[in-house]
Amino acid sequence: MVKYRKKEKSTTFESINGNKLQLYLEKKDAVVKIRLSNTGYDAWFRKSILLLGIALLNLFCLLYEIISKKIIVAMFFGALYTFFRLFYIVREESLIIVSDLGMQLETMYLLNKNTKFIPFERVQRIFINEVILREQLPRLNCLEVIYKNIRGRIH
Repeated sequence: MVKYRKKEKSTTFESINGNKLQLYLEKKDAVVKIRLSNTGYDAWFRKSILLLGIALLNLFCLLYEIISKKIIVAMFFGALYTFFRLFYIVREESLIIVSDLGMQLETMYLLNKNTKFIPFERVQRIFINEVILREQLPRLNCLEVIYKNIRGRIH
């Protein structure tokens, strides 16, 4: 049996920080899937890796000059902080609403993802920016599109 997958609608928006975000909407019978992808993620990742490489190169150059060990340690921890921060850049956030059951929130990072299920019995009101899209901070026009698509599915 061949399953037919309906094409997703996509729209480009901007976050509060100026990052480009791609919003994908997919509706089926009792399910609404909303994905918000960070389209500037790849460029940001490459720039961060480049900066990390430059920082490590500077660190090794300083080791040869034998400057103060405090400066070397500070630069090392700065490069280490930048490297670990790369792994917590949000690539994508998604919301899946299944009628009469609940909603699933998913945040995807570089190496892992965080998934949370909320049954409708625990949902009192919809606060999109504080609960659903916590990391990417889209602007109001994007939040309005999301709200219009989930408003009728809850309760």
